[in-house]
Order: sequence, then structure tokens, then C-alpha cells
Amino acid sequence: MKHELWRDEDKAIGYMFCLAGPMGDQVRASLPENAELILTVEADSYFEAMTKYYEFMGWGNTKYRPIGKMPKIPTRRSGSKPKRTGAINLCEY
Repeated sequence: MKHELWRDEDKAIGYMFCLAGPMGDQVRASLPENAELILTVEADSYFEAMTKYYEFMGWGNTKYRPIGKMPKIPTRRSGSKPKRTGAINLCEY
């Protein structure tokens, strides 16, 4: 699955990491007009996408670790499509 990282230059939201394509339409619709696409990654799982996001942000020494148990989310390899839109809003202060 393809994921996108968007940046809001006015810092209203900071960064938004979401699914690309139709599954991320609702999330992207909430972005300000001046939001800029700064990264696109292909990943077979949420964990892999977050790991690539951490590497891009320069947090390579701090690997992505989910809080609690990782939910069983279908991946492209299983042939199923997730039915929900997901996003992570990462605000800068």
C-alpha cells in the first residue's frame, strides 16, 4: 500500500501521514490548501510504513514501536483490503 506524508507550511497541523489513493481522500480533504506532499512510500503493512516514515524523519535510531499489541490489519499480501481510512496527525510545537 502506498502512503503519503504531507506538511503544512503554516504549521496548523504540522505533518499528516496517510494512505494514498481513495482510502486517504477523507484525510487529504482536511488538509489546508498549502499542504505539500513531501514523501510517498510503498509498504506492505502499517508497521513497515511507519518504519519508513521514522527513517525519513531522521529518527532512525528510534525505531517505530507500536503502543500495545499490533492489531491484525489485512495487508496487500493477504489479498484483503482494509475497510477504514487511517491517518496519523503529527503536530509540531
